Amino acid sequence: MAPHTMAPTRTPLFLLGVGLIGGSLLVSLLETQQYDITALVRREEQAEVLRNMGVKPLLGSLDDDEVIVEATLANDVIIHTATADHEPSVKSILTGLNRRPSSSPPAVFIHTSGTGVLVDPSDGSGNNPTTKYYIDTKPEEIDALPDDAPHRNVDLLIKRAVEEGRLGEARVAIILPPLIFGIGTGPFNRISMQVPDWVRRSIAAKQVEVIGSGISTRSHIHVSLFPPSAV
Repeated sequence: MAPHTMAPTRTPLFLLGVGLIGGSLLVSLLETQQYDITALVRREEQAEVLRNMGVKPLLGSLDDDEVIVEATLANDVIIHTATADHEPSVKSILTGLNRRPSSSPPAVFIHTSGTGVLVDPSDGSGNNPTTKYYIDTKPEEIDALPDDAPHRNVDLLIKRAVEEGRLGEARVAIILPPLIFGIGTGPFNRISMQVPDWVRRSIAAKQVEVIGSGISTRSHIHVSLFPPSAV
């Protein structure tokens, strides 16, 4: 008789956001077979799709404080891909991390912000070249960004919670992806916003739109490149 082998333990993971980015990440996470995934969704028809994928749906919205707090307490990995700018949901996650008992494994919290926080002031002319570049090896330059930069209000909530020791032994990361394009692999929205809108506007105008001289720049990545940064 072959020796009995126990199935490997899967890490409980809570995912907020199953749209273009989060849905593609969800598929990648399932492929690893390393996680028991709970995902927040607003509608029962979405919940049924997730059940069929082997995901535990959690009905609620980003404003449901106790729902998110309890899910944070129950899972060892929390990934927020729903939006970069929703303070209440991030506060709920931080509350849950703060309440985790010391006997629990150290949690991992990954928040998706965005490179909008790095955008240079512009008059909208399209004639301002980019003169500043940021790299991960110089976090002090990102820390020096103004408090009123886009997404910065939420990023600072997380940063201050870490610095003040309110998250215990949790490991925390803020990811700043640039504009994302391409067709996603998730169960729901698979289409990005910026490129399709640009194409629609160009078709309507019967020409490709260029703002000013076109020397203002912004980074882009294909949606398939995001999941490896978080898995």
